[in-house]
Amino acid sequence: MLAGIIGTMALASSAQSVLENVNTKPLLFETFIPGAVRLKSGAVEKAPLNYNTDNQNVVFIKDEKYMELDDLDKVDTIYLQHKKFIPVNNTVYQVVTQDGPVVLLVSFSNKIQPLMATADHNGSSKQAQSQVSNTVTDAYATKIYRGNYSVEIRKHYWFKKNDKLYKVTPKKQFVNSFTSKARNTVENYIAAENINFDYEPDLIKLVAFCNKELQ
Repeated sequence: MLAGIIGTMALASSAQSVLENVNTKPLLFETFIPGAVRLKSGAVEKAPLNYNTDNQNVVFIKDEKYMELDDLDKVDTIYLQHKKFIPVNNTVYQVVTQDGPVVLLVSFSNKIQPLMATADHNGSSKQAQSQVSNTVTDAYATKIYRGNYSVEIRKHYWFKKNDKLYKVTPKKQFVNSFTSKARNTVENYIAAENINFDYEPDLIKLVAFCNKELQ
């Protein structure tokens, strides 16, 4: 855990030197961001945090050391960059919407893509081999890594219902978690609203519908 944190300012000042020997490829945010970890005991501990997309855990810097959050079963909520994260089964997820028994969560992973040279007015430059839209794919952000590669951060959506996780796709798993009567209601709503399971606003609409109509 974060017991014995010596203060946010001291940790922040040491972050730059510590990161010189740390693989920053999987980190979701460009820098460590002041955040807070609320424990199930009610205690709140603060430190600069980041999210490791290699193993879907939260990392921090303490005593000039790069460390991972452990004892996740004792953690209630993690607050980072105005976002809320929760641990489920030793994996940390961002909470997208949490207004009822059905919750929409996101986990993050990464994929390395080679850069390819392209000609422009000033000579050659490099860009990601494939350009994608965040609204129609699971790509979230892309950053340059070691000059010749880019790291594509990807979102993976999950439904949490009755303390169980369901991948957004295939959608059948989530739909089948309801009773037969409710299942028909959900399926009809998906069809009527043409819900796109790769589009976050549509998933938010679906979760809101389930929490309102299927209490």
